[in-house]
Amino acid sequence: MERDAGAVAKVVASESTQKQPAERENDPRRSFADLVPLLMERGAETVTKVVASRTGGLIVLNALTMLYASNGTVIKGAEEAAGGPLPFCLGRFAIAALALSPLLPASLANPTVRRCGVEMGLWAALAYLSQAFALITTGAGRVAFIGTFTMIEVPLVAGLLGARIPPLVWAATASAVAGVLLLEANSEASTLVGDGLALVSAVAFGLLMVRSEHFAKTVPPTASLDLISLQIFTVACCAAVGTAITSLLDLQSASTALAATAGAPATAVATVTSLALQGAIAVPGPDLALPPPAALPPDALAGFATQVKELITAASPADALTRLASLTGSWPWLQMAYTGVVSTALCLWLEIVALRHVAASEVAMVYTLEPLYSALLASLVLQEEWMIAGYMGAALIFGGSAAVQLGNIDNDKTETN
Repeated sequence: MERDAGAVAKVVASESTQKQPAERENDPRRSFADLVPLLMERGAETVTKVVASRTGGLIVLNALTMLYASNGTVIKGAEEAAGGPLPFCLGRFAIAALALSPLLPASLANPTVRRCGVEMGLWAALAYLSQAFALITTGAGRVAFIGTFTMIEVPLVAGLLGARIPPLVWAATASAVAGVLLLEANSEASTLVGDGLALVSAVAFGLLMVRSEHFAKTVPPTASLDLISLQIFTVACCAAVGTAITSLLDLQSASTALAATAGAPATAVATVTSLALQGAIAVPGPDLALPPPAALPPDALAGFATQVKELITAASPADALTRLASLTGSWPWLQMAYTGVVSTALCLWLEIVALRHVAASEVAMVYTLEPLYSALLASLVLQEEWMIAGYMGAALIFGGSAAVQLGNIDNDKTETN
């Protein structure tokens, strides 16, 4: 009898935990913590139904490529304000992980999602962190050009794994690589270490794309957002470890400098002050010593109102960005939030949705448009001028990407599991 009662209890518990979304939504006992992931799941299901063909996937991929391209313009100067590319990367993924945190328990509870999400997170962490370190010693244009290795790597790896790569993809890849070379012809100087890290980043991004295509068909569509939440959380953890390691190295250099001042207190104080100003022994972050709102001088609010008015009436997009930065202070919270939530978490999730219908080799060709979009945004917002080679490169990139996307327009893939 006790055994039967236990079995009945298990069945009842299982049924209560496996309620349909509509039943859970109408459950009067639901809490806000339960409602948030439910609404996110509903939104994910809606988008998944809309993107149900190769054409839909290509439309989504082109849209998120524009979002990816906005990163360079948005973080222009923001990484320096955050203390370098690595602290900015940490803040970016920490905010994204926080935004997706309501989905984390569900992703950890599903063994398949847990395995796939952690692996994707590790590949993404290697890609983003090596890129962050590369940007310390190598110009962004140079990193963008080396990143085109992903275009070659993805069809190559996919071919080795048994996928059929049409000759058109290889021809378009060559055209796009040549186009990026022309577009970034005047890129900044670089170092061997920086170039090596940029290459590691490109390889990691390529492997991430190939594995993401596999996982997109392994994980149910309804769990795609859970998958991304765990991926982002894994990257945030790796970024925290990387930042901690660099901080320890900075502390070691600081202790070495202080050891040389033994017996000279005044020199030691001066050394500590100098190191703190350089950010060597201070963790980058907002100024926590700001006075409380009640202690602000009477003219502070008037000054803030003036800044808001100047932002609204800015003469150009570049001027608006400058004034927006002055409103948010020296710590680039808005840039971190945008790049973390919009142009990273949202884009990675849309990519997973699209990869159910578009091959990874074709996705790589769509992404060849990113340097072109980045250059266009920089030209419009930051007033950067193009050379003749840039226009030629843009034509090659656009032609190669368009050829792949339009070449198989009648061969829409049906959803497979």
